[in-house]
Amino acid sequence: MSNEERILLSRKNLGRRKQQEFLTGASRALGIELNAESLTSVEEYDAFAAALERDGRQPCVSCVEKELVERRLTALALSEPVESVVLLLTDSEYCGGITIRLRDVVVRWRSLVEYDGGALCLVSQDMRSGLQVYDEEETGASKGWSLFAWGESWMRILDCQQAQGQ
Repeated sequence: MSNEERILLSRKNLGRRKQQEFLTGASRALGIELNAESLTSVEEYDAFAAALERDGRQPCVSCVEKELVERRLTALALSEPVESVVLLLTDSEYCGGITIRLRDVVVRWRSLVEYDGGALCLVSQDMRSGLQVYDEEETGASKGWSLFAWGESWMRILDCQQAQGQ
């Protein structure tokens, strides 16, 4: 067994131990009941996390009022109401990402940011679009919110091109 295989096995074992607590906390933050079928595999999580790492730092807006972030996320949810996305939370590294409708995440985005320590990370199922929202006060930076996005359609809906000049 290679070192990578051992690490993956260790992550999966830890994920099995953490899964119920993870699902309970995420369910509470989302306001909907999640179960194990909602989770991707750890290997699938790695692919979504790699897409987020590779593409997810395209600035959209920084240090803005949460109302602006909320308006932009709402516009995205209204334009793609049934799109399935993968929500990546801190313990997703062990338990897997959560497959969920975009609209369900956007409705409760603030409670998710609070639950997960100041950040929200989403990737579309096809990995062509994604976003990250950070509460800069939680991360110790200046006050306000930052929104990062990628993928032409999501950036257009979020009005990122205009925001880059702000």
